[in-house]
Amino acid sequence: MLAFVVLAYAISWVCFLAYVVPNWGSFDMAKAIPYLLVGQFGPSIAALVMTGRAEGRAGVKRLLRRLLIFRFAPRWWFAAGWLIGATLLVTSIAVILLTEPQDLSTWLSGKWQVVLLPLVGLIGAIFGAGPLGEELGWRGYLLPRLIERHSPIMSSLILGLVWTFWHLPLFVIPEWRNGLSLPLFTILYPVSVIIISHGMYVLWKNTRGSIFAAILAHATLNTGAANLMPEFVSPVAGYIAAVSAMALWVLIIMGLDDRTKAENPYRQEGGVAA
Repeated sequence: MLAFVVLAYAISWVCFLAYVVPNWGSFDMAKAIPYLLVGQFGPSIAALVMTGRAEGRAGVKRLLRRLLIFRFAPRWWFAAGWLIGATLLVTSIAVILLTEPQDLSTWLSGKWQVVLLPLVGLIGAIFGAGPLGEELGWRGYLLPRLIERHSPIMSSLILGLVWTFWHLPLFVIPEWRNGLSLPLFTILYPVSVIIISHGMYVLWKNTRGSIFAAILAHATLNTGAANLMPEFVSPVAGYIAAVSAMALWVLIIMGLDDRTKAENPYRQEGGVAA
């Protein structure tokens, strides 16, 4: 696991720092995107390398087949897609009512697109957004190994911290922090990612370890956070709304959890947990 984390960080950080270091003090998110698009694949590349080294071609095929697991209960399709949009929408409405209630009707008028959120997010993931480059690593490689050694909560905590600080070189880009100060973002961001990490564990467990489900949820979250957060409230209020939405999402899907299922669905199909 440590070798995987080091390799994933190394691949991604080379790309991230290739932008950050030469542009220190004059960051432009648009110019950073090509570096981010390449660097995002660090976790997935590391997962394929480490799996191939330990399990050979058969292990790599098993890992890649997880991308094609589409057959799971309809409630988990809902949980991975529309439920995320719903919780983001509800918490955003609550924040607007508490801060800028006069703007609510105008803001809501353009939010019917929430019904298309999973589709838009998935298209974005296929054509370059982060989840496709990350989830083979986080949920495909690291999570099944963590869950063999630790409880689900501890596994989510460890993976959440690894996932958080994989982004560390990007913390210095103000636009990437959505206007939050660096100290405040450094406190709030790990909290949000750890919460999401546990929700992703519950989803992963109940979808037979589907990497597709993880990509769908990750992509829907990214797209929803970018389009369903009220832009006219303070950055702190907006971020608290996002964290609250993710906490609500996790609580709901924990209620949907089938507790009879194995904590590690990979255990039944050979490979890491055989």
